[in-house]
Amino acid sequence: SAWTQSPVAFWPLDELVGNDFFDTSGNNLDGTAHGTVIVPGIKGNCRSFNGSGDYLEVPDNDLLDITGEITIMFWAKTNVHSSSFIPISKRVFDGDINYAMAFGIVREPGGSLASGLAFQYNFRPSVQYGTYFEYHDNQWHHYALALQFGNPGSAKWIIDGIPREGW
Repeated sequence: SAWTQSPVAFWPLDELVGNDFFDTSGNNLDGTAHGTVIVPGIKGNCRSFNGSGDYLEVPDNDLLDITGEITIMFWAKTNVHSSSFIPISKRVFDGDINYAMAFGIVREPGGSLASGLAFQYNFRPSVQYGTYFEYHDNQWHHYALALQFGNPGSAKWIIDGIPREGW
C-alpha cells in the first residue's frame, strides 16, 4: 500500500545564516541551533557539530511523542571514533530519555564489542533496537529506522538504501 501519512517534522537544516532552523512539514516545529556551524552538506547546507556541547533544540510538542508507527531518517557524516554520540533525542526536563537515536559501541549477542546505531525508548527500564555499522568513516550515510513503537520485532534498519540486520 502507498504511504499516506504526512511527515510530523522535516528539518532540511539548509539555512544560509543564523541559529534558527525551520520545519518544512507545515507543523511549525521550528528550532534553535546551539553552537553549530553552517557548512556545505550533501545537498545544500547542513549543520556541523564540534562534538562537545553543540545541539539543536526543538520545543516540546505532543506531535513529537511516539505512540504508533514511525520512520526516522537522517543524513550524517562522522569522522571521530567516539564511544557514543546522540544525533536525535527527546528528553524531559529531568533528563530522562523518552526516545533517542545513538551511535556508539554496542555489545553483540556473543559478547564482543562493535560500532553501531541504536534506538532507545523509555529510561527505566529502557528498550533498545540496534544494528551494527562502522559509522566513523568520514563519508555521508543515510540512516532510516521504521518501527511500531513498543514492538522490538518490528524494527527495520536501512542504511544507504540497504536493509540491515538488527537486534
